[in-house]
Amino acid sequence: MVQAWNMVKRLTKPEHELHQLVKKNLAEIEAETLQKSNQTLAEVIECEKIYKTALDQMFAGNLDSALTGFEKIIKSNPMHAQSHGNTGVCHALAGRKEQAVAALKKNLEIDPEDQPARYNLKIIQALKPGESLSRTQLADLIKYYKDCSQVNHK
Repeated sequence: MVQAWNMVKRLTKPEHELHQLVKKNLAEIEAETLQKSNQTLAEVIECEKIYKTALDQMFAGNLDSALTGFEKIIKSNPMHAQSHGNTGVCHALAGRKEQAVAALKKNLEIDPEDQPARYNLKIIQALKPGESLSRTQLADLIKYYKDCSQVNHK
């Protein structure tokens, strides 16, 4: 949406009514974004790109690349709960249970209502020391997340 509005802004003259409306809406979104996340809209959009790439890397098994992406987001926005949670999943896939649990607890500290994070924590806490989260368990976590998302969007 923001990209489309920026395109409209570029393609219309500043005195055009549509240009003014888009400019006003973008300014409101920018102010709200800064208030909520202490990030500019451009920073939020860049973090979203990094997040999607990091998720792809995690699902492909490239855990170091995924962790680098999630950690970059956390550095930019320490309150990005999902990046903490996915950092935990990456650590669990790598057999680092303590780090996984700590990351998921941070996720839940930021967003106590995050049911997928609560589910992930339960599964990961059940791992034996040194045991890695399996690809099958990862698939179950993803299915649970999708199921929760569908329920929350109805």
